[in-house]
Amino acid sequence: MGDHPPLGALIQKWVKARIADKDNGNPRLLFQKQEICRLDTPQIIDLDLQLAAIIRLTIPRSEIQSVKGPAIGEILATIAARGLAPAGPIFSHPLGMAPAIFDFEVGVPVASPVTPTGRVQSETLWAAKVAETVCRGSTKG
Repeated sequence: MGDHPPLGALIQKWVKARIADKDNGNPRLLFQKQEICRLDTPQIIDLDLQLAAIIRLTIPRSEIQSVKGPAIGEILATIAARGLAPAGPIFSHPLGMAPAIFDFEVGVPVASPVTPTGRVQSETLWAAKVAETVCRGSTKG
């Protein structure tokens, strides 16, 4: 247990995939990726009921880097076209995680409901007590 870095420390995660060589069963390295992100110390906060503009995504895990950014851009463009501005920080809300599939919402709080347009939907985020942290830096390897 003492091997884990403290919260707020620089997190370096090496992801390695190994498969067995079909001929002799020996593992061989397929890829290696380094993800670096500085996490703020988590805070317990109370969130009020909040309207949001969201896009729900159910995608292969391998596509998250190429799909999440454009979805956020689509949300921001949609609310701007309606004369709205974000009423809080962009968020990501995981709904389900299977080994190969990531099911989640990305969104931004807004002051008034958004008329559904394309993939952008209006959502109500319920009041709740949550743990919040911020990743500062990149998770790109």
